[in-house]
Amino acid sequence: FDPCTASEDPLGQEPPIVEKCVIQGLPEDQVGVWEAVDGYPDEIINGGNPDLESEVGRTLTAGVVLTPSRLPDWQFAFDFYEIDLSGAIGEIDSFEVCFDEDNTEHAFCDRITRDQTGHIAQEISITGNKGLIFTSGFDAQAHYTTELPDRFAIGDGSAVLDINIIWTHLFDFNDQESPATEIQFCAGYFGGKCTTSGAGSYTGSDTTFTKDRVRASILYASGPFSTHLAWRWIRGSENHVLLEDDYDPAVKSVPSKQYLDLGMSFEFSEHLVARLGVNNVFDTDPPQMADHVFDNNTDTGLYDIFGRSYYLSLSMHY
Repeated sequence: FDPCTASEDPLGQEPPIVEKCVIQGLPEDQVGVWEAVDGYPDEIINGGNPDLESEVGRTLTAGVVLTPSRLPDWQFAFDFYEIDLSGAIGEIDSFEVCFDEDNTEHAFCDRITRDQTGHIAQEISITGNKGLIFTSGFDAQAHYTTELPDRFAIGDGSAVLDINIIWTHLFDFNDQESPATEIQFCAGYFGGKCTTSGAGSYTGSDTTFTKDRVRASILYASGPFSTHLAWRWIRGSENHVLLEDDYDPAVKSVPSKQYLDLGMSFEFSEHLVARLGVNNVFDTDPPQMADHVFDNNTDTGLYDIFGRSYYLSLSMHY
């Protein structure tokens, strides 16, 4: 995709992009005439930057843990977070910044060079101080553990039941590639301008900003034997490019996904432990996101891409 190609009508775009094309090396008399060839090779230069400035962040967290006297086996926790980061350090996409509608000063356009054919030959996208990153949300947890009656125990030992539920909710994830560009509001979306390298440090994914995730697990343990069942649920999200004008993507949204994992272990001695399990019991496929994410047509950091898988291990230690 090249905004300067004639088929994209660079002369009629609002705001105008003619000067941006000229800064990159396309002759002014060729703007609106020149047509790009698909698949033309270009060079992208990445690297460090000695002129970086310190990023500035403000973090607000608040939490509470409750163990009701009437429910001694239960523990409830709630943690709220808010992170506001300005001048965030990261790789800046010069192409995205240059052609952003809010970039009226044509910042970063001089980092894109066109050759004598008019095509982009080189793009410098080195590490720099980006705009802002703002995110907020909460984690809620309910934890139950109790010792079961002897009839549920194996042999003469005791038995324990442990239940854990964690709900993660995202209120906001706002990202700005550069102070010269518009702020992207990404909570509930994937792909498009919400594909942000490094965002996983805050949300668990660089490309999908689902608003809700739930993980629940049940563990039974008695003597040398234990078994667990885990359930994961990921709320669906919409394609961020739907917010852009005149864009009709093939993948408009992805549905909610859930996974079930089962495992067990047996401790033969303090030195020898065997483990057996199956992940993604129902062989749930990851959602199809096409080329709106980094690779493999889906978000490999959030969804299970291997399908049903089994594991068997024998551990010996001294």
